[in-house]
Amino acid sequence: MLGTTTEASRFLAQSTFGAKRSETTRLISIGYDQWLSEQFNTDFTSLVKRLGCSGQPTAADRQEAFFHTAVESDDQLRQRVAYALGQIFGVTDRVLNPNKSTLGLARFHGTLAAHAFGNFRDLLEAAILHPLMGEQMGMLRNEKTNTVTKIRADESFARNLLERFTIGKFELEIDGTQTAPGRILTFDQADIEQLTRVFTGWNYAGSPGWQSTHRNYFDPMQADEFFHDTSAKTIIGGTVLLAGQTAEEDLDQALDVLFAHDNVAPFISRQLIQQLVTSNPSPAYLARVATVFNSDENGDRGNLAAVIRAILLDEEARTGHVNATLPNFGKLREPLLRQILLWRTFSASAQNDRHAYDNSELDFAQGFQRAAAANGFFKLDYSQPGAVAAAGLVSPEFQVFTEATAVTATNRLFDSVLVNNALLTAPSPGDVILDLGFETTLAGQPGNLVSHLDQLLMGGQMSPVMRSILIDLVIDTPLSASGIERVTEAIFAIVTSPEFAVQR
Repeated sequence: MLGTTTEASRFLAQSTFGAKRSETTRLISIGYDQWLSEQFNTDFTSLVKRLGCSGQPTAADRQEAFFHTAVESDDQLRQRVAYALGQIFGVTDRVLNPNKSTLGLARFHGTLAAHAFGNFRDLLEAAILHPLMGEQMGMLRNEKTNTVTKIRADESFARNLLERFTIGKFELEIDGTQTAPGRILTFDQADIEQLTRVFTGWNYAGSPGWQSTHRNYFDPMQADEFFHDTSAKTIIGGTVLLAGQTAEEDLDQALDVLFAHDNVAPFISRQLIQQLVTSNPSPAYLARVATVFNSDENGDRGNLAAVIRAILLDEEARTGHVNATLPNFGKLREPLLRQILLWRTFSASAQNDRHAYDNSELDFAQGFQRAAAANGFFKLDYSQPGAVAAAGLVSPEFQVFTEATAVTATNRLFDSVLVNNALLTAPSPGDVILDLGFETTLAGQPGNLVSHLDQLLMGGQMSPVMRSILIDLVIDTPLSASGIERVTEAIFAIVTSPEFAVQR
């Protein structure tokens, strides 16, 4: 049941980029169901539209558009889910040309946002037909094997489609556990080869020729039947695609087969739970969500809005942090999302109305659509060596939160909190400044200030030891007329603390 600031703050931490004080108050007033319904019906904010005001947008402009949207947009749940989907269906300007494809990359994010609450089958098709996905994964201009010209179709896309976008490597039960008696592979090399033939013959939309210099980074790829393999194909599960079919027919039927596979529900549901709520969901939690994926209240399969609702309202999501049987509940906050949370929570803004922050990967090892590899910032099955791995648990975000990142992230947060605040004299038009007006009214009340920041930033989960240390810190910081020094010291101590680093 929703009734406290703690509950509201925790929920918004899982479903948005950061909880503002006014939003927690409103959530308490309207409840989870109404808030979700409103978010499901809010139009998505377009990065492309914002970039359209920039003349010839650059990769840095695209980063700014994302940060501005994450901080300012009303469609918080849609944007947060789209960001999570971007970890599954990832495109990166570290593989693609960052400036030439800037608008295309922004449009790809829009594709994920537009389908975030739709049907997974539709999302799957829209994502893989995006030209930048095709360019990155080898589906674009992938022509049928020709023994005369010694051309062999590229298998990269088929492998990624199976391994990352749909069914995963191993057969799963509905609760995500591997099918007895053990690690049974879902596909083999023969399956990859057959599926590769399905996805041949796709080119940029409107291209006048297979090798034309024409580049259309906006519209879905179109088929060129001359380069499509029209022979019969036997794909996953023994399904036969008849000879003589068009590229569109082969694609539609193959995606239908994959969408119907038993693995899709637990495989995709787990990844969404991991990114929004907890890295190691219990089998029972995953089974409940996967069951909704398989059939919503109307009997429809793949309804992502229903899946997101199930993830966020599940008993484990709402009470896992106080459940003694779930000692491993929670997740490490992604390094980059800590910066965004800080900005959003305190309504940070600049005089020029931009949240300019290029090369965030230098501080956080993460930048929007800037993963070092095509498979995302981190693997969702990554286990930190040591106690985590020995316990059979995963800790995905630790793949980017390293000893080096811990230092660079702290330095960045230092600037964001202790420099870019009301004490900054003569700020430049691009300096993103935290709005700490309300917090400074509590500067003379150390206990109340710490309690307020605990609710706002940590969902009321600050330990008594940490609370005591923070109150002492506030008291030991001289109280000036503005009170800003006490506030910023307390905020900086929180956002760089181990307790804050874990979202529970």
